[in-house]
Amino acid sequence: MKMDKKKWIKDTLNSIDGIKCAEPNPFLFPKILNRLKNGERPAAFIPRKKAILIYTSIIILAVLNLGAILYKNLQTTCITTAEKSVTEYIPSNQNSYLEIFK
Repeated sequence: MKMDKKKWIKDTLNSIDGIKCAEPNPFLFPKILNRLKNGERPAAFIPRKKAILIYTSIIILAVLNLGAILYKNLQTTCITTAEKSVTEYIPSNQNSYLEIFK
């Protein structure tokens, strides 16, 4: 068992033999220097149409979530109100009608 571990460790350490260092693109440094000298900066803004679409999507999502929450609260309120009114008019020995609400 220990020999297998030692062999595995040795194989793992030897697996990096023959790996070469990464070389950058030869045109990378002149390109960077050229941008620094000219002061060119890429446009760092979002187009107006895309920004409007993003804001509209967020607002629609928020309204839908709020609507779902309010709908769920309204639904539970209606059920408890209906259950209370049914229990007022049906005698307590007829509980089979109340199973509709559960």
